Amino acid sequence: MKIKYIVLALLVVSIPVFADIHTPAGEINVDSDSIIANGKTLYVTRHYDGRQIELSNERLIAAKDKNPGLFLSIYWDKVSESQLSRTRYLIVVDATGKEIRYSNPLNTGLEFEWGDNNYVQFDNGAMYFGIYSPKRMQFVYRDGQLEENKGSWRGPAKPEKYIEPEHPGPCYNVADVPACIEEVEQAEAAKRAKQKHNAKPSISAPKPAASQ
Repeated sequence: MKIKYIVLALLVVSIPVFADIHTPAGEINVDSDSIIANGKTLYVTRHYDGRQIELSNERLIAAKDKNPGLFLSIYWDKVSESQLSRTRYLIVVDATGKEIRYSNPLNTGLEFEWGDNNYVQFDNGAMYFGIYSPKRMQFVYRDGQLEENKGSWRGPAKPEKYIEPEHPGPCYNVADVPACIEEVEQAEAAKRAKQKHNAKPSISAPKPAASQ
């Protein structure tokens, strides 16, 4: 991996890529964080006020390139207007068949942030996922049905966290950061050696002695 390719990679990740995801049910686009199926934004109706809200797409980073066409959305809702506070609801958009399907909305009874607080796995057409905080809780989506999975914990012992670098440098957002840093240091060392070499005074041939 050369430095010029690292720079190119940085340029690529800094530019939004607007691409459709090809599924058996058609084209799905999540570039705006909403779920847009075949050009139409998908909505869900909240229980407590009957309002339609856009389904936002949660990034399934751990499942990159393995997603069969399942999209997770998390939103705030209440069972009824009389409930004091809202909780997080889950719903899965299924594009693995010829038509878009919605799972049943599932009330987690919790307030939580998805972010780094999750794991996701795909296994034989089912999607398993869970959160670590404020308490461990995991779920499974299979054949149109979303439910809490009370079996053994399927995720890693601790969530995989992405730590934002304090001072983004040339290796920011590069997958293999240690290798990138090593190559950057080697390139800088070679550059310094070249500058040092060019700074040395040239050795000229001795002038002939003047004749008497």
